[in-house]
Amino acid sequence: MNLLNDKGGWWIAYAHPDKGLTRSFLKEKTLMSAMAVFNSLDSTTGFKIIGDIIVDRFNIDGALTDTFVMAGRYGTPQRIGPRIPNAESRYDRNERRRYRRYARRANYGK
Repeated sequence: MNLLNDKGGWWIAYAHPDKGLTRSFLKEKTLMSAMAVFNSLDSTTGFKIIGDIIVDRFNIDGALTDTFVMAGRYGTPQRIGPRIPNAESRYDRNERRRYRRYARRANYGK
């Protein structure tokens, strides 16, 4: 494992007809490549998945960055909101930082 290029991974949660709720962790770059690997593994093929698939994206620090829901193996991923209540969106955080930088530059030397 190369820590300089490690970008995290994907937790894929699905309902197995015999085993119940099951999770798999895959280290792939994109969601679609993770689903392609998931669909080709021997342990995750050969059965019909019950319900939706929940895919969580974790970064290298272990923080949850994105959550997607897919209707079955080959469904279109739909991004859902953050799990943490009152979590700040990435856009709001970037806007706050941008305003702070602007305010610092405007007040520099006064």
